[in-house]
Amino acid sequence: DDSFLLRVDLPTLSFRAARASAQSSARSRISATMRVSATALLFLAGGASDVATAMLSSDTALSSERREHDAVDAAAATTDATADAFANANADAAVSTAANATGGAHATGGTGAHGESSDDAFVGINLSTLYISSSKAQTPEQATCLITRETGCTHIKVFGYSNAHPVNPDGTETDVELQLDWLAANHAQISVAIPNEEMVYLASEESGADYADGIIDALEVNNRIHSIEYIFVGNEPMGSWQPKPWQYQNSVGPAVKNLHKQLKHRGYDSKTRVTVPFNAAILSASYPPSAGAFNETIWGEIEPVAEILKETGAPFVINIYPYITAYQNSGISTEYAIFTKSPSDCSTYDNGLCYWNLFDAQYDSVRHALDKKGYESVEIAIGEVGWPSAGDSMGLAGTYNAKTFVNNMIEHATSGDGTPYAPGIKIKMWLFEMYDEDQKGTGAGQFEVHWGAFEMGSTASDTPKLKYDVDLFTSNDRHNCTAYEEGGGGGGGGGGNGGRAFSVDWDDLAIAAGPCVAIIVAAAVLMKRRRSSSDSQGMDLMWTQRGVKHAEEEDTAYTRLDVGDADLRGWT
Repeated sequence: DDSFLLRVDLPTLSFRAARASAQSSARSRISATMRVSATALLFLAGGASDVATAMLSSDTALSSERREHDAVDAAAATTDATADAFANANADAAVSTAANATGGAHATGGTGAHGESSDDAFVGINLSTLYISSSKAQTPEQATCLITRETGCTHIKVFGYSNAHPVNPDGTETDVELQLDWLAANHAQISVAIPNEEMVYLASEESGADYADGIIDALEVNNRIHSIEYIFVGNEPMGSWQPKPWQYQNSVGPAVKNLHKQLKHRGYDSKTRVTVPFNAAILSASYPPSAGAFNETIWGEIEPVAEILKETGAPFVINIYPYITAYQNSGISTEYAIFTKSPSDCSTYDNGLCYWNLFDAQYDSVRHALDKKGYESVEIAIGEVGWPSAGDSMGLAGTYNAKTFVNNMIEHATSGDGTPYAPGIKIKMWLFEMYDEDQKGTGAGQFEVHWGAFEMGSTASDTPKLKYDVDLFTSNDRHNCTAYEEGGGGGGGGGGNGGRAFSVDWDDLAIAAGPCVAIIVAAAVLMKRRRSSSDSQGMDLMWTQRGVKHAEEEDTAYTRLDVGDADLRGWT
């Protein structure tokens, strides 16, 4: 109804207003810089002490301007993160997802309030090319520039960490390494994935540490690791859809321990953290949400992961697919699944809490399960969530429903409304996915090849087309795409210059150059005047005691691409 549409649209307007305010503040930096320059020039008539005073005044003003500049960038980044990215849903096994709806047509709510830190919440996008026809697949450059120019996303999730890990379905190597370099050159915040089949090696008591070092070594190339925020160990490793269900369960805990230990040993654990993307198969109950509980037969393998997450502050990651649950359970209404019911229209109650959408019920069942085990402080993030644009005979999958779900999901996650059991939080998530993958298996349904926000062209030279409007994309700034130069180093998050084309931020240049030019001019004029004066006194006074010994080095400004985490296959 109209009241619901207004509720959805208001946050978008506030995001745009915040962005406009940030841009206005940025423009004011130029005029402020001119004031700093003018202040320095006023001291031209003074003596040496006045020049020093002018320098000090300029340095102070410059520091103030840079603090303002940083604050504006932080505000802009917050706006981006509050309204960031899109698409994450991979369905490689259909059966396990329905667990969140077992026992009733509509999920119901949990009890109590739950405090959870979500100041850095974001919406990211999964980027997978493993199952795209080679004739259509985009190059790392094309993929990065499409994300940068068309979505403004800040967090990217990719499925792999090196060209051979994993390989393509046909056995050939991927171009994951070059993809990581391109994303890093554009300041992406990246998440990478360790394939399930490698977990047994990573978990080894004898050689697991060496295997972990090999993974870190691969990420250190070109300083990629400085752009990696999460390393996802496995992809739904306990999912019942695996070729041999539960074959990886004994490897999960030891693998995470070994990788975390080596990251900590090498000093990366504060920036690059380890987590695992689970699905609903880890729950023994999820309906109603207050009944949410872990499967006790595998909790012993999950607990070591939860302990590390509690230590590092990394999120507990769960893949949630309301579409799959609704697809497999005819009693669940489309309105309940795509957020189009009124928030006051409760499908059901659970301990006095009202649930009006399926996502909240699924999320809260996991929240209850963690709380019951004593991990109330561990944040929950959504590794994959999305809606297919075609592919079922029920009419559930479709462009309208996909557009409605995705936009409402983004608004809901970033609004700060939280869920009935965990009110007042914002939720980290990676929406599934960037592109349609036309070579994915369709055993679960034809919808498997239609999860993308973008539809691939008939050839690789064709730019993928956005299927439907995504509010988040249109509200974000567009960026130029910074070229990655092969053979260089440097990654996002403060890496070196290597591996990036030089790109100038003219605001920063003006802030840096204005006062410096004024000081140099003042110094030159003063030195000339002093020399003239000293000649008349038979003295040669060299200007060496005072003056600029060094200029504050400015960080090279590159085009920013704030993006989200790595792309992991699988679905809940």
